[in-house]
Amino acid sequence: MSQVAEEISQKTKDYAMRIEEQMLSVAGEFKSRYWTLGLGAAEIKQKSLWEIRGYDSEQAYREYLGIGRSTYFRCRRLAMEIGQPLMKKELVTRARLNRLTLENAEQLLRLDERRRFSVSWVEKSLTMTESQFETEVDHVVLNDTEPEEATTESQSFIKIPVTASQKNVIMAEFREVAAEHGLEVDDLGGICEAMTADWHNWHQTEVEQREAVGA
Repeated sequence: MSQVAEEISQKTKDYAMRIEEQMLSVAGEFKSRYWTLGLGAAEIKQKSLWEIRGYDSEQAYREYLGIGRSTYFRCRRLAMEIGQPLMKKELVTRARLNRLTLENAEQLLRLDERRRFSVSWVEKSLTMTESQFETEVDHVVLNDTEPEEATTESQSFIKIPVTASQKNVIMAEFREVAAEHGLEVDDLGGICEAMTADWHNWHQTEVEQREAVGA
């Protein structure tokens, strides 16, 4: 690489690092503000503070505060169902709660209450990335076992975004395959496996036929 190319490359890296530093500097602030907002909204809800301020409803008070509907109610729900219980049970301090992303808090809500408020799962929610924690929660929801107890036949999710029209076509085909192979319509894993096997067998036959003609 020439000296000029190296200088351009270094400048690009320096620019990327400056943007990264800016993003990291505010990322922690976002989490702190979301939990401050949520806990405050929970207090407003639980103690009807909007009435004290002379408003007809919490909704009217929220509008006065200038906080978006989805942000306000999402943060309030997570504060009431996750943040407050975690602090009440002394599983986190207020400062430590700021480390919990709203996404991981929502994943905690998918767990049964015993796991949701266990030391091990709370620690995972605080230390794992969102994708890692979602995978762990998916395993529990599907298998009702801890990830550490996984077997070769443990279930897992395959998440594929599709349009509404694509979903209709796919589900219609699933029903036909289920009937042909004697599978339950809701056994989507078995249906996908059967479809894959059918395609593999057809492809192998096509390959063999082409090779025979070529020979």
